Amino acid sequence: MPKITTMDQLDRTKLPAILRIALLFHASKVYDHETLAGIGKYVKQTRVNWDLFLEEGFRFRLDGIHEWEGDDIITDYDDPAVAQALLIPRAVP
Repeated sequence: MPKITTMDQLDRTKLPAILRIALLFHASKVYDHETLAGIGKYVKQTRVNWDLFLEEGFRFRLDGIHEWEGDDIITDYDDPAVAQALLIPRAVP
């Protein structure tokens, strides 16, 4: 099981100036909408600059998701196509 790290546990001197995070959720689903709201609240409570990317219809552009050059991706793996697309190895900075 991967270790979960909170923002309070991170060494902020090693963080990039702005964290670029892709959010792959279906905002029309109640669970996903609530998850996005929780992420929004969390972002407001941290002392880190965030660029959050949320795009409608991302499901139709999964072929290039492994080329995402941001810092991370947050998603709900309830969609098998998203899970499969993210299994493609990508370079981690």
